[in-house]
Amino acid sequence: MLDAPVDFEAAVPVRPAVAASRTIRTARRFDLFGFRWRAGAEPRLRVRVRRRGRWSRWVAVPHAHAPLRRRGQEGSEPVWAGGADAFQLRVRGRAPGLRAHFVAVPRRPRPVARRAAAPGQPPIVSRAAWGASKCPPREAPGYGRVDVAFVHHTVNANDYGPEESPAMVLAICRFHRNHNGWSDVGYNFLVDRYGQVFEGRAGGVDRAVVGAQAAGYNSVSTGVSSIGEFTAEPQTGAGTSALARLLAWKLGVHGVPAEGRITTRGRTFERISGHRDANSTACPGDALYAQLPDLRRRVATGDFGAAGGLALTAPRRVRVPDAVAFGGTLADPAGVPLGGRPVELQARLAGGDWVRVSGTVTAADGTWWISLPTTRSGVFRAVFPGDGAAPPSTSPARRVAVLPRIEARATRARVRRGQVVRLLGSTSPPKRGLVVLAWRRARGGLRFAGRFGVLERGRGWSAVVRVRSAGLYRFQVRSRADRANAAGSSNVVWVRSVG
Repeated sequence: MLDAPVDFEAAVPVRPAVAASRTIRTARRFDLFGFRWRAGAEPRLRVRVRRRGRWSRWVAVPHAHAPLRRRGQEGSEPVWAGGADAFQLRVRGRAPGLRAHFVAVPRRPRPVARRAAAPGQPPIVSRAAWGASKCPPREAPGYGRVDVAFVHHTVNANDYGPEESPAMVLAICRFHRNHNGWSDVGYNFLVDRYGQVFEGRAGGVDRAVVGAQAAGYNSVSTGVSSIGEFTAEPQTGAGTSALARLLAWKLGVHGVPAEGRITTRGRTFERISGHRDANSTACPGDALYAQLPDLRRRVATGDFGAAGGLALTAPRRVRVPDAVAFGGTLADPAGVPLGGRPVELQARLAGGDWVRVSGTVTAADGTWWISLPTTRSGVFRAVFPGDGAAPPSTSPARRVAVLPRIEARATRARVRRGQVVRLLGSTSPPKRGLVVLAWRRARGGLRFAGRFGVLERGRGWSAVVRVRSAGLYRFQVRSRADRANAAGSSNVVWVRSVG
């Protein structure tokens, strides 16, 4: 068990190419990482990480939100890895002197957001609560003014649980401070998909603290980052409600309207803008950027979502054996958080009835979370039975697709043309109707080479494929959707045929 945060670095020996680099294993597990290279180059990077033997999906690595304080160096924003032991990298363009910086952080007890006496201020998890003592600022904070709010996103998968968010904030702070050379974490605030708001850069949440979040505009703006990757998936209802409440309060403190435009330093911005409006970046992701018009409206009108009731958020997809992280908030009809109340998580049976699967008690700020191991897809809801102070409440239902875990390997990585390739592996839970798909690399791309049957025996499976041409072959095993699980796929297996 890690007792204190650890930073370490390594050179990345990779040539610019469309194809993935070799698997790069690290000296120890890491929770977050990013890159730097010699100034003058503008590489486009994509990465994926391996956690518990499974590869994540590929994500784009954005360039740093502000210049690095390293002479002759440029770099990227960090990517959350969540306990990975290896990564792969795709590079387009030159990346001379490419190095990776890694951060590993201990998991902390989930903090309770602090409710402030200031009218309208949402509950905010303080720096002390998320572990900022392990990331002290290098310098005293600087102050400017707030004319505009920039919305960002961090780059990581959205399947994290609410208990992981404090560690993510600490890891981002360590990267910004120790790798980028900044004084402190770049953002003024961070908001997770469960509606938790975190204090970012030190200096006072109600003051115009100059951050490092929008190069060229830091002294005239505040920056709030949504924890997650929002290119294709929008921010959750709990997350957007928290963003709206936070921005309504923060802009109000500085006398800034939520709607309308302002021209500052030769550029015209919406009062609530995306990071891409200021700098050359895809941040905060296409899906979250598309939510900004509605966010402005909600901030301007005070429409922060349902004032009271029970909210539920959950990932759309998980893969066995990962648990499903459910979370949400409970408030009375006036919007006051209800702490210490029981919340029951229910699943819908095939006949339509609901059955209890787990339960918990809300924290002092009304938030709650449940981690549920499951091997089956399902529809879930949360239920508060009510008490003398608040009426009963039931959340909207959420469907979670659970993908099977399919492992694949080849008995040989190299065979002669005309010979057979033997593939084998396992599935959890057991599956019928598996199929092997094959592609052969040709002219820089992949050409489909056939579909092959699989022999299933309980959790195990095997297949024999004859390769009739020389070349590099890509194999993957897939399962079809059934009553228990969504369609799944295995890791990719490469075999070279020679002769």
